[in-house]
Amino acid sequence: MQRPQNTESLYKTSDYEFKIYIPEKDYYEFLRKCPSVSFMQDPVWAKVKDNWESCICALYHNDDICAGALLLLRPLPLGKSFIYSPRGLIVDYGDSAVLNAFTEGLRRFAKSKNAIFATIDPYLVVNKDNGPSHIVLEDGSQEALSFLPSAGWKHKGFTSDMHDSMQPRYNAMIPLFDNEEELYKHFPKSLRRYMGNGSYKKGLSFTHTPATEADLHEFKRLLECTEQRQNIALRTEDYFRKIAEAFGDRAIITFATLDIEKYIDYLNDQLSSGNNVEQCKEKILEANAVMKDRGQHVNLATGLVLLPREDEKFKVAEYIYGGSDLSHFHTLHAPAGLIYESCVYALKQGCNYWNIGGMSGDMTEPLSEFKLRFNPCILEYVGDFELVISKPLYFAYTSLLPQVRKISHAIAKKKH
Repeated sequence: MQRPQNTESLYKTSDYEFKIYIPEKDYYEFLRKCPSVSFMQDPVWAKVKDNWESCICALYHNDDICAGALLLLRPLPLGKSFIYSPRGLIVDYGDSAVLNAFTEGLRRFAKSKNAIFATIDPYLVVNKDNGPSHIVLEDGSQEALSFLPSAGWKHKGFTSDMHDSMQPRYNAMIPLFDNEEELYKHFPKSLRRYMGNGSYKKGLSFTHTPATEADLHEFKRLLECTEQRQNIALRTEDYFRKIAEAFGDRAIITFATLDIEKYIDYLNDQLSSGNNVEQCKEKILEANAVMKDRGQHVNLATGLVLLPREDEKFKVAEYIYGGSDLSHFHTLHAPAGLIYESCVYALKQGCNYWNIGGMSGDMTEPLSEFKLRFNPCILEYVGDFELVISKPLYFAYTSLLPQVRKISHAIAKKKH
């Protein structure tokens, strides 16, 4: 999608100037000074979301950027649109003058784009559980809750369901500590048998490389195994290709690969020791059958992780998607070994945390239960805020239109 490239001044006072379509290099210079920034505020994220129009805006004070945001714009019916700043805004929420000036500039931009409303979900944490005290993401959450409403933003509440907010309000982050030994001890004993030496001796190995075309195809194959197993639909291979192209060497694909011959050797050793004889015999038969059909080496699990920029102060490795083939060798728990190895890799890249992703607030659905097995630090983000530009159209879009669709759907069901 074509996007305007010329910087334009949209709002100016004696102290501040709000500009749109600022150069990426200027925005990156601003990001380098920020204590913590989500990957969704990186300009390259707009290249992944290329079905949205995008704009980088900033508020200047004495020719220096004091606040900024990557904005995504999506069209709505009748020539209208709405604006979303993922994990934005990037601003000192305790500085009401800056926040008010930025909001006014954003309001004017929204009107120029016929936007009905704008949504933000600040990269701020109101609560954390089971994690080191030095995490910095919570700075500014109380100020945001106080000053955003004063600037005209409406808080959408502390929602619990993952689908009730633009991004999940609860995330599970694995702290990476200072060394691999501390990291390993952080995981529950029940999982450690499938990590490190517990997986190597059974023939599992792990690779971490920037995504290639062949990697993406195999990644998608394993992802489809998960989709079929859980009866869900995730992203297309083209979507992951966009991520790889946008983030380059920062988009890392990890594979857990089983050397079946080594696995059979391990099972034979267990037989010689008299351990689980009948189970070992069954597993050897299975292993030989799979090797005959698929070869000596098979990929059992995969994950796509985005590494932070080197100049970021607070570094989080983002686990975007993962998949696994559990049709064979499921007792090896390859996904657990893969998550551990991916954490080790991120630790060696200088990361502070490995974000295993969103979860529900009640933490009872299967996805949350799986993530909780890894003893993560649970972060609760502040949630969504909306800036209403046109109250009548906002009411129609958020209240009337959903009801019309609901009634239409009910009528259509009766006809069939």
